[in-house]
Amino acid sequence: ESQQERTCEIKTKIEEGTLKTVDELKTALNKLYDDGEYKKYIINYLLLNFHTRNQDLDLIITKTKRNMDDTKNYLLVRKSKIEFIRNNYKTKELYGTKEYTITDKKFMYAVNKLGETKLLHTNNVSREVSNNTIDKLTESEINKIMMYSLPANAIEHISDSRGTSVKTLLDSYNPNRCK
Repeated sequence: ESQQERTCEIKTKIEEGTLKTVDELKTALNKLYDDGEYKKYIINYLLLNFHTRNQDLDLIITKTKRNMDDTKNYLLVRKSKIEFIRNNYKTKELYGTKEYTITDKKFMYAVNKLGETKLLHTNNVSREVSNNTIDKLTESEINKIMMYSLPANAIEHISDSRGTSVKTLLDSYNPNRCK
């Protein structure tokens, strides 16, 4: 079964109402925050806002830059922002290190509540991530849901933050190609 076929299955489930829409995922994200589920909130926030893969979430929360190296992923906590630094991800050879500044107050609060720690605590990253996602969705399913609802001009943003070419997104994650 191809990525594009799985994309079409996701589209059908959304249209049938058996899978959450982006708005419903965002509502569920806020509920995680309100319930104090900060680890789950952080994981889902990064998946929804940065279109990350599982490996990108294998990261360390730190306040000190000097302990960092260029082989791991980090949330570097500053006073008024958090820097999301991705050194270890699928297409790094092609796109290099990716750095994003996050100033969202809820996200910053959640990260500070977790403290300096590793976000994930097992060697089975994909299982740990999906055990912590809304409705136990995979990162690929979440990306497909996001693709389903975004305007076309957002594809370049997804391409950049996921480290996936626009062509791959249009060929394999395109809900408009479904029958």
